[in-house]
Amino acid sequence: GGLDTDQKRAVLAAMGMAGIDKGEPVEFVGHSQGGIVAADLATDQTLCQDYSVVSALTAGSPIARSVPEGSVRVLALENTRDIVPGLDGANNAPGVVTVHFDGEPYIPEGKEGGKVVAHDIGLYRNALADLQLAEVRAWEEMRSSRMGFSSRTRTTAFVFDTQRVGY
Repeated sequence: GGLDTDQKRAVLAAMGMAGIDKGEPVEFVGHSQGGIVAADLATDQTLCQDYSVVSALTAGSPIARSVPEGSVRVLALENTRDIVPGLDGANNAPGVVTVHFDGEPYIPEGKEGGKVVAHDIGLYRNALADLQLAEVRAWEEMRSSRMGFSSRTRTTAFVFDTQRVGY
């Protein structure tokens, strides 16, 4: 509905707890509803002024309402066999690099014949690792450069559980 969500507020709180300072480069990544949140964060004008929002990666997410700010690059992966990315009933905004692919070759091992395979995060992970499209490689090179990644880059993973509590 265009309003702030509990998950958006939770991500911002987690960023603060993780020690991400204003002005630092950030990237948002999400699958399904998480991709909607990632795209919403990456296209939030105030957030883009506070942080150096570099990019967003969404997988299997209906994000047509998210319009990226000038320098933010959004890559949207959409399996043509997955109905979820089309639930918004519109094309993604100009500026979003949308990659449509047939997910059949990317079904995770052991999931063959499963009922929800087309939307499986493992399928999207396999596709991203394998897709040799110029658009995907250009996005990866841009984000690596703007995030300051090198062969010496080390990362730390933080895991935050969020839950809605009664009011």
